[in-house]
Amino acid sequence: MSYKFKLPDVGEGLTEAEIISWLVAEGDEVKADDSLVEIQNDKSTMEIPSPVSGRVEKILVPEGIALVDQVIIEIATDDTVASEESSEPEQAEVAVEETSDSKKAVSSTGKVKAVPSVRRYARQQGVDLSMVTPTGNGGKIVKADIDTFLAGGGSAEAPVTAASVAPAPAAVNSAAPKPAPAPKPGEGDWREKMTPVRKAIAKAMVQSRTEIPHVTVFDKVNATNLMAHRAKYKEIAKEEEVRLTYLPYIVKAMVQLLKEFPSLNAYVDMAEGDIVHKGGIHIGIATNTEHGLYVPVIKDADKKSVFEIAKEITELGDKAAAGKLTPADMSGSSATITNIGGMPDSGGVWSTPIINFPESFIMGIARIADEVIVNKDREMEIAPIMRLSFAFDHRLVDGVEAQEALGVFKKALADPDLMLLKN
Repeated sequence: MSYKFKLPDVGEGLTEAEIISWLVAEGDEVKADDSLVEIQNDKSTMEIPSPVSGRVEKILVPEGIALVDQVIIEIATDDTVASEESSEPEQAEVAVEETSDSKKAVSSTGKVKAVPSVRRYARQQGVDLSMVTPTGNGGKIVKADIDTFLAGGGSAEAPVTAASVAPAPAAVNSAAPKPAPAPKPGEGDWREKMTPVRKAIAKAMVQSRTEIPHVTVFDKVNATNLMAHRAKYKEIAKEEEVRLTYLPYIVKAMVQLLKEFPSLNAYVDMAEGDIVHKGGIHIGIATNTEHGLYVPVIKDADKKSVFEIAKEITELGDKAAAGKLTPADMSGSSATITNIGGMPDSGGVWSTPIINFPESFIMGIARIADEVIVNKDREMEIAPIMRLSFAFDHRLVDGVEAQEALGVFKKALADPDLMLLKN
């Protein structure tokens, strides 16, 4: 009997996902619960197990976008319950955690391990990923590995497997075309399919800019006391295995802002004509990864210490990098922090950040840099300055209120001792 396995709905309301790599090849014997395929959606990267035992007959979508409920593989099985004529199969349980088999750079199927952005870069450079030696976590190829290969090193002997010598099966659905290789400069335009992550980001950005009237205010804060406070407790934090950056302080300053201006801890529901007030203070942190941009959330940040927030930031950052954030990790935020100066050599100074819909505001933070200022004695001196880009929803927040709220945020960061006494 032939079991037609459809891409399951993993319970996140998604309609499609990107097949990153197959963990089996045509002709392989598989057992129930063996991992079949690694996919990526706009939430995470995960492996999908086989619901049946049997032999792989045909892989119908070798790589690219597949739709939920689209048949992606056929498995020959003697189990009459899993026959083509049987009722719809139960939803497959998705294994999000990496298995030992998934950590190989090149599996027994001849498939390499690399995220979509790295695969795209390889296509643009005309590099065969099977010839590149991986150095990333879990045996994945990273962008630097491709650069090393182009420089003349880091090549790996291509594995000789059934997958590498047999022609790839054609997709039966035009919704999942394999991306065309990038042409060389000067050879004309080319197209590639947007990944689910990029589609989700694009949709969210358009929705926010279309529905929310943004106003952005720029300001600066003297970070002298902030830097001194962090320097004083950095080693103590390290002893407690806490990575103390400036970000936990910024989270606490956001908490102070929302405590003194609870009207900003809300969002506008235009369809119902309501202002919806949040029941807690939850701070989102925009996090860039190889998989795309995510916004994990520090829940109940007003009830946590700086050290607790620092630990949670590290844990959520690790989950984001591994593609293991859950919808619960990224929901319910009151407002968002975005770091526009995280790259010292190319970080921005100012920005006009886009609000994380449907929140009321977003705070853009640039890296601290020395500037010449005029002190209270009207003398010039050099001080460490943090630049702020504060974008708010003008339907909910008037200009005067926004300026006053930004003043509270600045005061909290400028005097962390007082901020932590209050908060």
